[in-house]
Amino acid sequence: MSDTELIATDDDRGARIRVHFDTKAHELSFATFVATGQAIEQLVSGLDQTATDGVLKYELRVLPPEEGGFWEVFAFIVTGGGAASWAFLQWLGTDNGKAFLEGYSGKDSTTFFREVGEKVRRMVIVANARLPTRDRDTREIATIDDVDPNLAAALPTTSTKTTGPAPPEEDAEADQAAALAIAHIAPILLEAPKERFEAATPKTQGGRDLAQGRNKALSAWKADRAVRAVGFRKGDGDPIKRRDFEQQQVAEPEVADPIWFPFTEEFDVDSPVFVRTPRGRAWHATDTVGRERLFDVEDEDFMRLYDAKDPVVSASGTFRLGVQGVYRRGARGPRDTRVLNVTSFNGRPLAGRWAHEDILAAVGQRDEPPADDTSQPELFDPKGGPGNQ
Repeated sequence: MSDTELIATDDDRGARIRVHFDTKAHELSFATFVATGQAIEQLVSGLDQTATDGVLKYELRVLPPEEGGFWEVFAFIVTGGGAASWAFLQWLGTDNGKAFLEGYSGKDSTTFFREVGEKVRRMVIVANARLPTRDRDTREIATIDDVDPNLAAALPTTSTKTTGPAPPEEDAEADQAAALAIAHIAPILLEAPKERFEAATPKTQGGRDLAQGRNKALSAWKADRAVRAVGFRKGDGDPIKRRDFEQQQVAEPEVADPIWFPFTEEFDVDSPVFVRTPRGRAWHATDTVGRERLFDVEDEDFMRLYDAKDPVVSASGTFRLGVQGVYRRGARGPRDTRVLNVTSFNGRPLAGRWAHEDILAAVGQRDEPPADDTSQPELFDPKGGPGNQ
């Protein structure tokens, strides 16, 4: 059974991640504690990139240690999930999500849903019923429902039959369920045998983060000679032994260089301009299918003016940007859409437009994107940001 549970926070959208250290003395080095938290953050980043293209907003906090052994407790907090939490829960209910869970745990996915609890099971079903997607698989929903035959009957009819944005109270439930699920998955990623982990890990940046996060934790525990074993559930006997700290290090997957697609667009950005992500702030606007797209602005001349609140780029509320940049197909994280040149602000010219080949050269890409993929629809909704829908 899982030892993850909801915790009381300001917005009640967090879950505990417990880490038990079997130590020679009742103490732990500060470096080991910090490295463990950083490793968990990187594991979650890899999971988030794999499931939602890295758009989930979260943070890791420290809670007081628990009695009954050397238990360090982290709080995994979803700080602003909403649509991203729904997308993560929906992914758990697809064939891809099922394969991920089974690949790392070595167990049927129904075992995961049984252990993680009714809240997660219920919200995965609601997410799959609510959100239209090509990946929706009703057979997988039935598999989850088989864990509890009475679950579907208990669902609110408004959730199972309504499409579009969820009401705020259901967004909060989705954030809670996402936090619980992720807090349950993180130990699975650390405990998986080396061979199973390497076989399940995708050859993507998300997969690389999964491997690096795991290796970072194992290396930190190995370096601390006081740590004899590590576990995550009471009564599990601390399954990661000291010999495993080196033997269970995994190979990082080789990730091919991304294929960048250039774009030149104008669109509205609505207040607030920035959202917080685990890697810092990111710009955001709405894409052509109504989803939030995060992006980085790498035009240093523009950002210098913007951060200095220069009147040339100052506006209250909504403003219009003309931009050029690159994006990666099928990914919506802030590192996957890069604005390289801001050409105008509210119709006022700021810089000349770059040639197509110069955009690609700026990201070190010599070759053109595949010929059948060069005519792309607009990335951003030209009519405005989230507040203008």
